[in-house]
Amino acid sequence: MTLTSPLVMVIFGATGDLSRRKIFPAVASLKQKTAIDGPLYFVGVGRSVLDTSGLPFDKMAYVQGDFADPSVYTRIVDVIEGYDKEIQACVPRFFYLATPPRHYETILTNLHTSKLSEGCGQGTTLYTKILIEKPFGRDLETARGLDQLLGNIFEERQIYRIDHYLGKETVQNILSFRFANGIFEPTWKREFID
Repeated sequence: MTLTSPLVMVIFGATGDLSRRKIFPAVASLKQKTAIDGPLYFVGVGRSVLDTSGLPFDKMAYVQGDFADPSVYTRIVDVIEGYDKEIQACVPRFFYLATPPRHYETILTNLHTSKLSEGCGQGTTLYTKILIEKPFGRDLETARGLDQLLGNIFEERQIYRIDHYLGKETVQNILSFRFANGIFEPTWKREFID
């Protein structure tokens, strides 16, 4: 499947290790393989300076500032509205929280306050998605609080939770260990594990 419609990626933590080592190379690969064939716009958000050389976006903007600063979100709105005017339509927005978990609540609250979470203000949630990297909260209580905050701002179909460590060697070794050992395989099922 190829994405042919325009898309705006807003990456919080654009100057971080996750963006540099995982997100940008993955997007570049998708563009190269033409899995993303439509215009791809980018708004990076971070505290440090961003080196934009070699990034695979058709249009790029970078908003430098603190995630708690409301003016950062005003500048993001201005950039996205510029993309909407250029395309003469509502460009779907994809917010990616590639930040340490301590920033999630601040970013989510500001996305809501600035109305960025509402997309183009057309009364529909079709144009906005959010992706959050795990870990999701520090413990069960904070995870539930974060989940409730997400649910108050976005519909479940707009939310993507991802753990980029699922493909890591350790997890793969656990699966091999489970299925290669007849003693563990029958008991490692959802009926027996809380």
